[in-house]
Amino acid sequence: MSKASFGWVCRSPPKTVSDKLWTACWVAADRARYSSPFVRSILFGGVYHLDALWAARLVTALLRYSLRFQGCPPWSLRFGSPCATLNTWLLRCHWVRVRPWVWQHPLGGVKLDLSVPLSPQLVDGWINHCRHVLRVGWRAYQFKEWCASSRHELLEIPSPLHWFQKINWGDARDWATTTASAATVCLGATYSPAHWQHKDPSCAGCIWPGCSSLGHFHHVFWECASRPHFAPARPASPFLARFGWSAGEDPQIVQSVRVWLSFVQSQLWKVQYG
Repeated sequence: MSKASFGWVCRSPPKTVSDKLWTACWVAADRARYSSPFVRSILFGGVYHLDALWAARLVTALLRYSLRFQGCPPWSLRFGSPCATLNTWLLRCHWVRVRPWVWQHPLGGVKLDLSVPLSPQLVDGWINHCRHVLRVGWRAYQFKEWCASSRHELLEIPSPLHWFQKINWGDARDWATTTASAATVCLGATYSPAHWQHKDPSCAGCIWPGCSSLGHFHHVFWECASRPHFAPARPASPFLARFGWSAGEDPQIVQSVRVWLSFVQSQLWKVQYG
């Protein structure tokens, strides 16, 4: 991926090609293949997706230019210029240009400022800051695209956009890398028994002993009266209840919910695959 992101200065890699390459990486890794591509991008794409990587490299090159020549390149939106290429990409990702070399992202709540005077002592820190800001804005763009998609798990969450700045994405990403069951839940790849109601109705029931209800996600995880006695109460946050993403809740509550989500996911695998 580092080679694929190299050399994009006067034009950007096609979005469709970047997305196909991102999907191919997940297929090759054979992990959570049925998760939402948007969720995979939100959690891990900021540092691995070509659509974000090439822009981060271009920003780095522009800041190095500013240090060497004591100022940004001449501002021009003429096709083929680096600033026009970056500006077009930023606008596509829902950034708003404030003035030349300065953009802000309303949903991400961040500002990208490439006009700051730089010194050799400050350049590396500012490059890291700008790359971080760029990733946050790109994740916000992916989150908005996901919210506009037809994924069924979003239908039950009213006004999901305001959650973006509340969710601790770094914490969610760290949890997703702990176990296979955590990754499956965190990336939205859980298959509830109700998924099979049309293909194989005999497999569509609730997994808990003594219950014959249809085993949709919220019934199995949070609503069934036959759940084990140690099951925690359903959290108020819909993203914590569904994906294990924390948004400022008590750490003990977050931990208990995540342990439960991972446990139920493991039970689903035992029932479905033996």
